[in-house]
Amino acid sequence: MISQAHRDNRILLILLVVIALALRLWNLASGTLELDEGYSILIGQHSFIEIFSRGATDSNPPLSNALFHAWARLAGGSEFGWELLSVIAAGIAIYLMAGTSRLLLGASTAIPAALLLTISLYHLDISQKIRIYSWALVFMLLSIRHLYCFVASNSKSSVWYFIASNLILLNLHYYGVLISAALFVWAIFTSWHQVELRNRVLAAFLMIGVLNIPTFYVLYEQYTHYRSFDWIAPPSAFVLFAIWVALGGFSLISALGITTLLVLGIRRQRERGEFSSALLLLILMILPMGLSWGLSLVGSSLFHFRYSIFMLIPYLMLASAGIARLPRLVYRQLVCALLIASFIMPYVRYNQDLLRDGSTKELFRYLQSHVQASDLVLHTSKCSFAPALFYNPGIPEMYFLEGSQQSNVFKYWYNKPAQLALSAAHNYPRLWLFSRPCEGDPTLADIEKSSAFEDLATTLEWKGESNDSALRLYRIGVSVQGDRERRQTKDDS
Repeated sequence: MISQAHRDNRILLILLVVIALALRLWNLASGTLELDEGYSILIGQHSFIEIFSRGATDSNPPLSNALFHAWARLAGGSEFGWELLSVIAAGIAIYLMAGTSRLLLGASTAIPAALLLTISLYHLDISQKIRIYSWALVFMLLSIRHLYCFVASNSKSSVWYFIASNLILLNLHYYGVLISAALFVWAIFTSWHQVELRNRVLAAFLMIGVLNIPTFYVLYEQYTHYRSFDWIAPPSAFVLFAIWVALGGFSLISALGITTLLVLGIRRQRERGEFSSALLLLILMILPMGLSWGLSLVGSSLFHFRYSIFMLIPYLMLASAGIARLPRLVYRQLVCALLIASFIMPYVRYNQDLLRDGSTKELFRYLQSHVQASDLVLHTSKCSFAPALFYNPGIPEMYFLEGSQQSNVFKYWYNKPAQLALSAAHNYPRLWLFSRPCEGDPTLADIEKSSAFEDLATTLEWKGESNDSALRLYRIGVSVQGDRERRQTKDDS
């Protein structure tokens, strides 16, 4: 028979899931697509056979792009439809967060854990992206849950559920390799003195390793490809600080509060004699990021600021144990109310920034409605070119600037050359320059000062600005070089 308290908790959990979905659906598709989202759409528009046959062409395994391909066929090709897939995963993750926290840390942590994930601005942000992070967190939670059941109770069914969920995690995001390494360390440490259980743990992870040999090969290809990239560097002290603030909801006050609760949660588990579950969460929070940092010392695609999202689950789960340690229910309710209050202003600012970022989309729309078939559209970087493939379909002469950062994705997934030299604009009557520079790429001002641009003898016909982008339309005149050649020919004759 279900107790009244359990029934109330279930109602609260359903309410939290509904609130979480509402928060994430608000202003969905209001911003402008980012570079990686453009990649997801570009690859997701290809067939399953192409996606699985082309190897290490993206920073994610083929299964992630295959999922977007299947979803696009079901939900249509609108920007809202593409982003909705991540929102659905967010609702599932919040439900699983409560159940996994209840299993590891006790029933009193279930609702606080779900609440913390619901109001996490970091989780909300990735839940509105056309990337695989949101779904990877779902299978991370499932892997934690089933491995814990397997080790704690030596359950035969749990081991198969763990293998299945971990296989999917590994094939959704390469960071899953580091998460699996952390799970392996905890499982071996916990089962070390139980020979039979330890052997079953070893057998389970060996099976995962064998089944993932193709994935590991593709990961090796990717690692060797990205190892020499300058933009991949070990995290600085500032980056680590920024990660901590992001985990706390992009607010220094809430980050301090949640970290305090995390410390209380660890103390609670020690006092209860249940430190094994806290140890699992600590290993998941520290070891993958530590391994990623270590690999980045020799150059690696395994470190990126956004990969810290995988620290969020254990971080918030331990904080929920800290809420449960508070001596009175009224204190727990007060802390939860303060956390909700600290979320409101950052959430309002987040939506304001989202709408400001959406102004860039207006430039794409203006370009789409005013470009002529004889025009050349040249993006100053891949950061505007990748979204333009979605916003500006059908423009025949559209490229990004030769000399800016290249992209392995366009090499394998774009059906014609993606880059063009600025000097080629001589062959067109009008030139559109779209500036949304990636870090390290030339700005619009740099391009306009270059000799190649001056040689075009352009006349500015229209300009537009947005939050982080600029669009210019130029009439191409007689080039300086061409004018010199004409004068030289006249003098010779």
